[in-house]
Amino acid sequence: MHATTLTPPPATIQPAAPRHPLLELPPYEKAVYQRQSNEVAVGLLIKLIDGLEALRGGEGLLARTSRPSVVRSAYTRVAAAISAHVRAPDFRLSAVQYHKLCAKKWVLEAIFGISGFEDPHHLLEDQSHTDAQGKLHVKPFVALFYSLDDIPEFLFETVVALPGKHLLPLLLGWIGGSRVQTARGEARARRLVEVGMGFSKEELAPELLLPLAHAWMVCSYFSFENKHDIKKTLNDIWRVVDTAEGVRARSVARRVVKKPRLVVAAERMSVGHAMHRSYESCLVQLKEHFTVCLLVRDADYDARTAYLFDEVVVFEMLSTLAEIAAKLIRLQPDVIYYPSLGMSDWTQALANLRMAPVQFMTLGHPATSMSDTVDYVLLQRCHEEAANTFSEKVLVRRGSGTHSPNSKLTAIPTRTRPADNIVHVAANSNLMKLSARFLAVCVRLQQEAGRPLHFHFFTSAVGVRLDDMRNRLTALLQNVTVYESADYPIFMQNVANCDMAMAAFPFGNTNSAVDTALLGIPSVAYRAAEVLSMGDQDIMKGVGLPDWLLTSSDEEYFQAALRLVQDDKVRTEISDYLKQCDVAGRLFSLPPDEEPNEFVDAVWWMYQEHEKLQASQQRIFKVGETILA
Repeated sequence: MHATTLTPPPATIQPAAPRHPLLELPPYEKAVYQRQSNEVAVGLLIKLIDGLEALRGGEGLLARTSRPSVVRSAYTRVAAAISAHVRAPDFRLSAVQYHKLCAKKWVLEAIFGISGFEDPHHLLEDQSHTDAQGKLHVKPFVALFYSLDDIPEFLFETVVALPGKHLLPLLLGWIGGSRVQTARGEARARRLVEVGMGFSKEELAPELLLPLAHAWMVCSYFSFENKHDIKKTLNDIWRVVDTAEGVRARSVARRVVKKPRLVVAAERMSVGHAMHRSYESCLVQLKEHFTVCLLVRDADYDARTAYLFDEVVVFEMLSTLAEIAAKLIRLQPDVIYYPSLGMSDWTQALANLRMAPVQFMTLGHPATSMSDTVDYVLLQRCHEEAANTFSEKVLVRRGSGTHSPNSKLTAIPTRTRPADNIVHVAANSNLMKLSARFLAVCVRLQQEAGRPLHFHFFTSAVGVRLDDMRNRLTALLQNVTVYESADYPIFMQNVANCDMAMAAFPFGNTNSAVDTALLGIPSVAYRAAEVLSMGDQDIMKGVGLPDWLLTSSDEEYFQAALRLVQDDKVRTEISDYLKQCDVAGRLFSLPPDEEPNEFVDAVWWMYQEHEKLQASQQRIFKVGETILA
């Protein structure tokens, strides 16, 4: 597994336009229906699935103008060929082939869900039997085609009982790739987390590195309390990967110098991205006390952010983990700072090694790392009550920071949709945030509103994922539009055409709360005792929205949303208020009681007091206060 490239290049940066994945279908159909060798057919299947997974078109699988029936027919054709292949007497998968399909099992789930079959239940007929004692037996590989929402209970129990080395690929595929949208699916995800905690660490097949990274991040979006426990197992696996790749801990000796070298290991650093909008005001301060170096992947970097750093080190998309680590080691960091941790494979891999005497994170991805090599998490003072949800030592800052506007937007758009009696509801949250609980509220709202609703989902989905979300959401809701990924000004215009917004929960969406406030759109949000649900609160309180819009239970959320739907006067009053107050001034300016260098002062205090902080039995510290032994 040495010299494995962690992330394959996305189709958008390949030198030549990729073939459309449906062009790979006829050769696969020919191999299946003409009964060519199984090895040939499986190879063509994997090529087809790879193409479908890599599809980046905002239109889904087919052109935007294609009728839903035409889209369904295309997926049915693919599902029919897979069904015939799986049911062939000589069908079998090698370990590598099985891992490759597990890595992209969400595509297989989507194919059958969108198709005329609607699910893969027919496959069970040939892949299960009842023995003489009346006990049902099923071949576990059939689970490849099932989501956690849809898999039959007896098949799920069969799979969960598999040895760890056989279950792990499916577990990673389910947690990292599938979209759980029912309470039953959420319960099964919880079961997988509990089972996964008992896995022994072992070398992972290269085909499963991306699912490993996805599972590490996506577990944060579940609702159950122990969702992050699986990271302990995943961190152990990352350390095995590090060793197999020839990467080992290489920290310089701890020293206290006048201008230490701080490396910002950034998962994203481009203008307009949430990481830049959320952390520009923090990063710009660091040069006061540190020599600041940026380490970033070329596809995730925008040269317009270079002003924040003394040095920028960019590595290529196809770099191996060893090559990335070598660049980090050459920088000889005294401190490594992860503005977010979870969105990229390389940061997860390196954060599980001691590469600098001091290593800390902030909450661009707002969840604990569960790693003993991440020393600290810097927490905004407004999030102090969430301190006990972190495995790291928590340093509570004296301030809360501020946001930066998205420079891609030159003017605030206004409503262009004709007036009608329909209430248009925006759900402007990434598809991973569309939890079973949130969708249940949407369904109930549709049933009890007493007036027509039109839901508008802005999920940033593309390709097959876009088709999948359209299929799922149109099955749940009567009047719904699922938008393709769009440039920020177009996205903002589409949101501006809505009457109200609903922030998905329990994982909130800080930057979308900023967007709806700028547009003058009233929004309802959910607040829980995790940082990942507190960003909406910060924005809504910052602009002075009514307290009842910020809820703390599913029932409260529903009642607040119902009030917005039914009371046109209330919606208008809130909208008028937002348009009259200086939203941009409130959100993009430092609060009057906050010190302009508060962030760098917190990092400098952490750097100077590192030995005392580590020696202390305390877990939670307020920056600048006395450290107890």
